[in-house]
Amino acid sequence: MLAKVEDKKKPGVDSRPSWRQSEIDVEKDFPEYKAQKSFKEGKVVPYGEKGSSRPDLYQAGHSIEVKNYKVTTISRGRSRLVNNVSKQVEKRVNDLPKDTKQSVIIDIRGQNVSDETLDEVYKKIMEKTNGNVDIRFKTN
Repeated sequence: MLAKVEDKKKPGVDSRPSWRQSEIDVEKDFPEYKAQKSFKEGKVVPYGEKGSSRPDLYQAGHSIEVKNYKVTTISRGRSRLVNNVSKQVEKRVNDLPKDTKQSVIIDIRGQNVSDETLDEVYKKIMEKTNGNVDIRFKTN
């Protein structure tokens, strides 16, 4: 489901957080999830095993990937985001345990992003992943 945001910065938000800060903040939103578990062919494997997938957060039946891209630029931001998310979702269909729901949280804090831009990002990711992912936009 697409979360709507205003076409301006949120009050009190002056700058875009680092990618690591985005991960830390989302981890706080999902304290019951484990961070950085590695999976391959549907099973948990040692951390960082070659060819494995490692979602930012995982709880049985659900994985969460946190993204922090500059979505105000087309080629360097939005296109890379869409392509990277699509490739990760496709790979994780095989690597995560069967029937695991995949979610992506895109941190747009500190960016002036229109609803039209968010709709475009949402639609392109859904198209390229055949709807195999839930997309949310982090605004606070």
